[in-house]
Amino acid sequence: QQVHAALQGMGYKAELEAAAPGDKTGLCTDVLVTRTPSGQPCCVAIEFDGPSHYLQHPSRLLDGSTVLRNRQLARRVHLI
Repeated sequence: QQVHAALQGMGYKAELEAAAPGDKTGLCTDVLVTRTPSGQPCCVAIEFDGPSHYLQHPSRLLDGSTVLRNRQLARRVHLI
């Protein structure tokens, strides 16, 4: 929510827990940025992966469901 508020404070149009455009699977992203401060359309998804998204702690290996989600999102938006 802090990232969402900061983006909006800078003039971006951002939505919390939003579906990616064209997605029919019900897949949502944590924050979806759809417009820049200058009014240009964009489509950037921001995901926050906590410890439950990794195989073991501390590890940088994402679990299978997170990898699948990221692949699906990356086909529709720029994923951060």
